[in-house]
Amino acid sequence: MNEKVELNESNSILITSTICHNCIFAEYNNDRDNKRQIGCKANRLEKYKKANISIIEMTYENSTSYVVEGKTCVYYRNKEWAESHYDDITSDAMISTIQKELHIPYHIILFFRTNDTIDILQTRLLELSMQKLKPKMVTVVDRSHQVENQSLELMQACQEHNFKYWRVQTIQAVDTIDPDVLDLVYDNTKSLPYMFYMFFECKYEIPIKISEEIHRALHDDMKSFTVLLPNTQGVGGGALKIAHKKHAGNSFGISLEDKIRHYDDAPHLIKQVEEICPSLKTS
Repeated sequence: MNEKVELNESNSILITSTICHNCIFAEYNNDRDNKRQIGCKANRLEKYKKANISIIEMTYENSTSYVVEGKTCVYYRNKEWAESHYDDITSDAMISTIQKELHIPYHIILFFRTNDTIDILQTRLLELSMQKLKPKMVTVVDRSHQVENQSLELMQACQEHNFKYWRVQTIQAVDTIDPDVLDLVYDNTKSLPYMFYMFFECKYEIPIKISEEIHRALHDDMKSFTVLLPNTQGVGGGALKIAHKKHAGNSFGISLEDKIRHYDDAPHLIKQVEEICPSLKTS
């Protein structure tokens, strides 16, 4: 069972709740007449409580179990699913296996400007390759307005790294603003499997541990976001793909951030990128 975000008929973002009842990690007491859940073998209940996520009890047939309200537990696995995927392994081994599966697919957008060089781009691509959890997709946005064969060099640089998907997008118009460029990148990649995108500048280092910080923040610290605001260097900003879709990005001259602040019921999910990736803090 994976993280599930949907849009309802009123176009609001919904995050489903989780019922622990049939989960293989739910721990119960030994009282057959009053069966009651007492914990979670994956220690998720403690993390939810620490994050102030509401947990209530629900009686189902002859047992009482927990419901995690407004949060889809990415560790939820029912017995039927476990039997079809795992063969007589311990809970600890299964937890370890699940942790390896919980790789959130993300998209990195790299802006290549007039003063950037291929060597600088190679350094940024290497930093992305060295992430513990590599991006599912990398887009290099060529805003250098340089020689005609520049795109070929950029593509050759990308080919040297083992990304699942990569692409080069050239923006010829000098007066196109970056938010509109992000909309163009989204339009060309929205069918591909990633959950969110982040944008960076080639001239600034990409910390090697950002992918670990993102996954720790979302899976262990139970943090959520719809939009990430960039740091003081203008890097690390981004958004959930579904949020971009819902509000049509930065269309009509209104930023995605402003649309969510004024027309959405979850402006609190606009976060500074440093809240999710502490390594992007600047002095």
